[in-house]
Amino acid sequence: MHILRNCRAAIGESGRLLVVERAIAADLGEALPVLHADMEMMVTVGGIERTDAEYRALFTEAGFRLTNVVPLGDPAHYGVFEGVPG
Repeated sequence: MHILRNCRAAIGESGRLLVVERAIAADLGEALPVLHADMEMMVTVGGIERTDAEYRALFTEAGFRLTNVVPLGDPAHYGVFEGVPG
């Protein structure tokens, strides 16, 4: 959250934030590789993978409005999350 808030403070009113991250799919069968990575992140560094809705909430809390999610089409379920001030 601190990183996103710092980005928001630095970006101004006309900037755009792009975050490349994994997202947990709604279909749990599709989500299994990401859920495995989620467990690894929790155990090793205390992090978590998130759903699109959780990214939206995270962006909102940091002062951004999530405007677009572009799936990268890879088996690891990465996507580009685009946010603007708001």
